[in-house]
Parts: sequence; structure tokens; C-alpha cells
Amino acid sequence: MRDALKNESYYKNYLQFLNKTLIRFECLAESYGGRKGNRPLRKYYMDKMSVLYSSGAEIALIKEVYPKFLDCFIHTWTTEDGFEILLNTVSLAVLLNMKKADMNLAMEFFEQENINDYAIDYLLHSIDQSWDIGKNPIRYPVRYAMLKDIISSRSIAVAKDYLNKWYELHKDAAWYDSHKSKEDIYTGYWSYEVGAIIKVLGLNDLELQNQSYYPYDLVHF
Repeated sequence: MRDALKNESYYKNYLQFLNKTLIRFECLAESYGGRKGNRPLRKYYMDKMSVLYSSGAEIALIKEVYPKFLDCFIHTWTTEDGFEILLNTVSLAVLLNMKKADMNLAMEFFEQENINDYAIDYLLHSIDQSWDIGKNPIRYPVRYAMLKDIISSRSIAVAKDYLNKWYELHKDAAWYDSHKSKEDIYTGYWSYEVGAIIKVLGLNDLELQNQSYYPYDLVHF
């Protein structure tokens, strides 16, 4: 396991639940389509990727899920859904080594949405060199300003500082303290965005291997 906040039995049972639920909602999506059919799938696909990673599964299994998730994301995301899932979507594309050809529809979507965020632009540029990083600011500086600092400084120390603050920076997130819930809703706490940035920078991250929230195995996939 990569996340010890839950045991092996928990993750095994959660994956069984997700697989059964995905089958049901995939059938519903075929009937309804559009946002109504794909929105629940988007959540469950993301949950499955995180649970797979937390449980210690092979990264290749996560990569198999990502295209299905991405398709649902493109058909459902609006600004009302928030920035975090957008950042996770782009970060996972980098971590899973998705190629430009795999991301064509997504790149068109991001261009249409005018995201205008420095971290998003930086990561998309690593997938498609024609994507302009530009001079856009970090859109949510209270939570994510340090991402630009990591990029500009190319510093593992700055990344470690961000990771030490990461959990509390997300105290208003829906998943915060989910490991304490009596319900089976915990999927793992992972800072996909800092992992993706360090992967693009190509930094020696050995000292972060056991750092909380750092997806070391994804960075080295």
C-alpha cells in the first residue's frame, strides 16, 4: 500500500464497490448521455484512480482508467465544478505520460474554456509544446501560489514546504478529514499537482520519496 491511513481490506472493498458502481453508471450514461449521465462517472473514475494508487496497484491500471475519466471530464466540467478537479485532471495527464495525440480533444476543451492559469499552462505546455505558457497569474493564490515558486526556483526544498502545508491549505475541500468518516469515502490524500510539476522539471526528488501526500511512484512512472 502507498497510503497507510486505511488497511488493505478497506481498499479492496472500496475497489469492489467502485467497480460495481461504475458498471451501473456506465449503463445509465449510455441511456442518458451528456452531463447528467457522465457527471457521476467522472467522480467514480477519479475515485477509482486514487484508490488504485493508494492501495499500491500498478500505475498501468490507473492509466487504463484515465481516458474514460477524461472523456467524462470534457463532457461535464464547468467553472462551477471548481479548479481543483481541473488541476488534478491536467496533473494526472502529465504523471501518466499522456501524449499530445491522447489529449487533442482535451486541449481543445481547455482552449475554449480560457483557463488562464500559470500552473495549468505550464503543465499543458509539457504535453503540447505549442501551448503558450504566457504571463497568466496563479488563479487561486491562497492555495496554489507556491506552485509558481516551485517552478521558478526549481527547488525541492520549496516543494517540500508546499507539501508540508498542502493538507491545511485544503481544509475547505470536500474531502478534508475524509479518513475520519464512518462512511467509506476516503480515497487517499495526494498532491498530484506538485508531483506533475516536479516530473516536468526533472528534479531529483529522492528526499520526497516518503513525504506525505507526494505521489512518488506516479512521478517515476
